[in-house]
Amino acid sequence: MSMPSMRNFLLSKTTRKRFPAVVAIVGRSEPKTGGEFYNKHALQALEYELGKPSILELADLPLWVRILYPKLKILFYLFGNVWFSVKLIRKKPICCYIDYYMYPFMWLSKLVAYFSAIKLLVVVHDLYHVILNNGAKKKLQIFLQRAFLMGCDQLVVTSRDTSIRLQKDLGVPDSRIKIIYPGIEVMENESVGFCNSRQEGKINILYVGMIKMEKRVLDLVKAVKRIMSDGFNLTLHLAGRADIEPDYTMLVQQEAVKGGVQLIIHGFLPKKDLNKLFCNSDIFVLPSLYETFGMVAVEAMSFGLPVICTNVGGIPEFITHGENGLLFKPGDVEDLVKNLRYLCRSSSSRERIGRQARKVVQTLPSWEDTRKGFQSIVRQENISYKIKKKF
Repeated sequence: MSMPSMRNFLLSKTTRKRFPAVVAIVGRSEPKTGGEFYNKHALQALEYELGKPSILELADLPLWVRILYPKLKILFYLFGNVWFSVKLIRKKPICCYIDYYMYPFMWLSKLVAYFSAIKLLVVVHDLYHVILNNGAKKKLQIFLQRAFLMGCDQLVVTSRDTSIRLQKDLGVPDSRIKIIYPGIEVMENESVGFCNSRQEGKINILYVGMIKMEKRVLDLVKAVKRIMSDGFNLTLHLAGRADIEPDYTMLVQQEAVKGGVQLIIHGFLPKKDLNKLFCNSDIFVLPSLYETFGMVAVEAMSFGLPVICTNVGGIPEFITHGENGLLFKPGDVEDLVKNLRYLCRSSSSRERIGRQARKVVQTLPSWEDTRKGFQSIVRQENISYKIKKKF
């Protein structure tokens, strides 16, 4: 089926009266992760153009479906597909916004969209094959992702690296991909990045994110253990959900106890408390196997923190090693130790890299730029008036 352009499609007589104009299918509507905050701003842009979206989230699935996970995953995803598809048929929107995290639930919805002429706008926050070792499992994941994405109308990615991977690994045409970077809110007070509450002689190392295997938090604990022998007074702070992979969290705690590492697991923190933790830290580390962008690293940089990150995904697009941050190979504990030791030994290096990091962040896109990017998708061919007025 030859799909019309976004402009003609949105203005066609057959779709003009559809309401809600946008159905958004996301994991969670109340944002806690970087990807969820990104969704929030994207949907604000679509609301401005097309009216308030109807949001369907994972928690909307009936309880009897959710209890199937994880013991009966196949049935869980099957019933989830049916449930979301029925909702889509009933609402008949112009556009369906899909967080790629939800793609296992969207196979039937693709058929609904095809026969109902619903545009599929997919935001790719992650690529599941990247962290897998070569083998049957990786080949299957690539096949499934390619099959799903090739049938979507518009893909939005958050970095050049993701765009390249979609084209190279999954064969998605460049014409269907649009890069819209996440925004960042830089604190106006210049002194916020160099808080007086940081204690002389004590170094607080911070990680923010979920505690799970692909984030390689255990590597960070091992690295901190290694450099404690140099006589540094270190405390490792972990902020983020610790209940995703409880066995892995326990492994992290056991390694810290065994190595004598002062470890504080804060769990998920409200924005105000997280900002305070950023302000009171000296070094930020993101040891992930893969990040499509690495929003939390940019957030740390906005506080003037020197950051140490893996050289994966979109991270090298805003970090230059030795200038506004330090990069290392994922899984290379020796390299991480080397970078940590360098920053721990020199407060002047921490301040120099932190100041440069803050300067770079001030040149990056804002959330307003992110919203404008999504508005431009709707306003193809320079549509200057509000589509929502047509309803």
